[in-house]
Amino acid sequence: MTMPEPDATPPTEAAVTTPARGVPQAAAEATAPADVAAPPAPAPSAPPAPAYGPVPPAPQFGPVPPTAQQYGPVPPTGEQYGPVPPTGQQYGPVPPNGHPGAVPPPVSAGGPGLGVLALPAAAAGLAYAATLIVAFVASIALVAAVSGSSALPDGALLSLPFVLAGAALLGPLHSSGSAYGYEAMSLQLTVVPLTLTLVALAAVAVWTRLRGRADRTAKERWRDALVTGAILGVGGAFLAALVRLTWSVDAVFVTADLKIGAAPVGTLLGGFLIGTLGSALGSATTRRGPDSRRLGFAVPRAVSATLGNLLTAGAVSTVLVAVVGGVVGVIKLGVTTTIALLLTLLPNATLYALSLGAFGGLTSSGSIADGGEHTASLFSDGTPAGLWACVALVLVAVLVAAVRGFLASGRRGWGDAWVTPAVLVAVTGLAAIVTSVRLSTGGDLVDTDSGAVHISFLTILLAAFWGLVIEAAERVVAPAVVSLVPALPGLYARATGRDAADAQQAPAEAPTGDQRTARIVTLSILGAVVVLGGLLGARAVVSSVFFSPEAPAMAYVEAIQDGRASDALALADPDLPTDQRTLLTDDVYGAVENRPTGGHVTDVRTSGDDAWVTVESKQDGATVTQELQLTRQGHAFLLFDRWVLVSPAIPDVDVYAALPMDATSVLVNGVETDLRDMSVFSALPGTYTLSLPVPEGSEDLLTSSSVDVTVEWPSDYSSSYLDVDEELAYTLTDEATSQLEEASTEYLTADCIGAGTLTVETCGLDIWEYREDEATAITWTLDGDPTFETTFESPEEILVHVSGEATVSYTLPAAEYWPAESPVETDDYDFWITYAVTDGKLVQTEVSEWGW
Repeated sequence: MTMPEPDATPPTEAAVTTPARGVPQAAAEATAPADVAAPPAPAPSAPPAPAYGPVPPAPQFGPVPPTAQQYGPVPPTGEQYGPVPPTGQQYGPVPPNGHPGAVPPPVSAGGPGLGVLALPAAAAGLAYAATLIVAFVASIALVAAVSGSSALPDGALLSLPFVLAGAALLGPLHSSGSAYGYEAMSLQLTVVPLTLTLVALAAVAVWTRLRGRADRTAKERWRDALVTGAILGVGGAFLAALVRLTWSVDAVFVTADLKIGAAPVGTLLGGFLIGTLGSALGSATTRRGPDSRRLGFAVPRAVSATLGNLLTAGAVSTVLVAVVGGVVGVIKLGVTTTIALLLTLLPNATLYALSLGAFGGLTSSGSIADGGEHTASLFSDGTPAGLWACVALVLVAVLVAAVRGFLASGRRGWGDAWVTPAVLVAVTGLAAIVTSVRLSTGGDLVDTDSGAVHISFLTILLAAFWGLVIEAAERVVAPAVVSLVPALPGLYARATGRDAADAQQAPAEAPTGDQRTARIVTLSILGAVVVLGGLLGARAVVSSVFFSPEAPAMAYVEAIQDGRASDALALADPDLPTDQRTLLTDDVYGAVENRPTGGHVTDVRTSGDDAWVTVESKQDGATVTQELQLTRQGHAFLLFDRWVLVSPAIPDVDVYAALPMDATSVLVNGVETDLRDMSVFSALPGTYTLSLPVPEGSEDLLTSSSVDVTVEWPSDYSSSYLDVDEELAYTLTDEATSQLEEASTEYLTADCIGAGTLTVETCGLDIWEYREDEATAITWTLDGDPTFETTFESPEEILVHVSGEATVSYTLPAAEYWPAESPVETDDYDFWITYAVTDGKLVQTEVSEWGW
């Protein structure tokens, strides 16, 4: 028997009046006459039989079932099936009685043949083809985005679309690699590219809707749906097993393979689910929208209306995310990467954005969260301020769902206000499942690990609250919006195929009690939302400014920049003994040049109770990066997290190469630092001047060479080795040189020239005279100025080499064989005087003819 479209009025129903239109509807009487040549004459009070045509004999179309069994329970008067179409168009023209014309082909007694596979096979093939085409475009964009790198193997443009299509059919991505004959690693990533999944689902539904026969029974529709799912699942699984991305490496010492593809088993099950669901949706769809009665069951009208409201709100939200995300993506990621993401993960991003905007969050667990569990929300530390736009997205979705519900159902009481919260909780739970990302690894060369990211359980609970907000907005806000935008009913009528007059008509006034209840409930909810939102917003602002991980990190960085060492150490006290804190004072560090400047946070990562803040600064014209670690320790004022800075490693400088062997200390920016135990000192970033300490009171005699060293935040090692060409050394001042020459001259004059002997060994003077013992009136005189050569070995050993020429005259008395004489002779003096700096004075310690 021919089944009418669900939006048609069954002929067995009595004449009714549609309240929305006030038009009486006449129904033809359903009878099962015997085989007669002419139809019976219509009753005078009934409409003429030719309006619908005579009912053909029962044997032609099969026996007529009892009334109400044929169409199920009779719906409310006129509202379920809508207006009656023009006569004869509702069921198609009925041939005159006795002249049946074309008779439907008889069904074989052996049951359905292979012809029943035509529609499911075509639907499955079209769905996979459509998914493959979109995946191919996304693959082109992805390959263009990574062009020039070795991230993708040769032939990726041909294989990648099939891999993405398998993932769209809910097949987890499986990667396996082998090397040296071992299964080096295996990785399974479950992420559903919902854009492609919806393409497959829509393709099956549209093809089934356009090509499916209207006379099919519910059993036949479910049969076609299951066959469609089976074909799509088997075909998708076959192609997933056949086509994979493959990398191969065959070098001298390495032979390895890596394959990535969709898991066939998952693709089989997912394809079956998507094909079955898409075909069922297509079979249940009429001109007026989905009608589950075509599948043999009835969905409550309130539930179906709520699903329509949420679907409309989701579609609008997706468009907004596509526009805003597309613009931001093009700016930050580039055109090709943005296209690839929109063609694969747009619905995923929309659902994540709605979850965040609803004050829920995304939960990560396993290795992704360092072995723990962490939920990121708008109130999490380090959340970009731009993500607060997700709240506006949620509010727009609420408004769209409320207005659509008002246009579809008019003013309603509060009796079914529970429907939207319940349905939204179920939908959110389903969204949490399909948008979850799961990762697992294993193999001979990698550790077995797993992790996941999914919509948080809190989001599912909050869905009930937002469902109640939608119900309240539908009763209070939506009427005001419709009155302000008169074009909305007409737009809704065109979108749904309803009559404009029918869409415009809704009860003008609700019962007074309902209005009062609506106002009370709505104002209470809105007030609670405003207060809660204000408190949460204020907490978020205060937390992000004063109680985020960046706050103590930047306080530390700013103290370093300002030279306030004591404030920096108060925030993070280093584990250093007292003798290594000599340079960690305000007086010392405040005078240090080239301290870091312009510090700013570039990245914040949190994991459980730990956070890492990356700070970028400028030091001596170069960019330096420092990563500060913080831990969460309790709460401040019971509402805010208290982040404590883990003491950063204070840089150490090893100056061994710059020190003399006997040095026991060094001056760093004028501050003496003890180096008796080790040649390392600790200092905060900046440029320091190193020199040797001058003994007290000897500043006029000695000075030290110096070297500048720039200390930076440690990167790989906490100690840096100072590489210098020459070691630090003392030098004599001009005053010391002058005093040395003066003292040496005095010694030369008094102890050498004034010795009164012909031989002065310490001075190198030696006149050979046989009668030396008899010489008298010995007088030495200097022939010119002496020459001084000073050699500084250490403050305890300063050598002055004295040299020159002297003339001696003496008298020899007459003796038995020698007459009296007055010889005059010349000799060279050459000797070394050793001095030491003691108590700020030059003290002679030794005189030597040889300088040893």
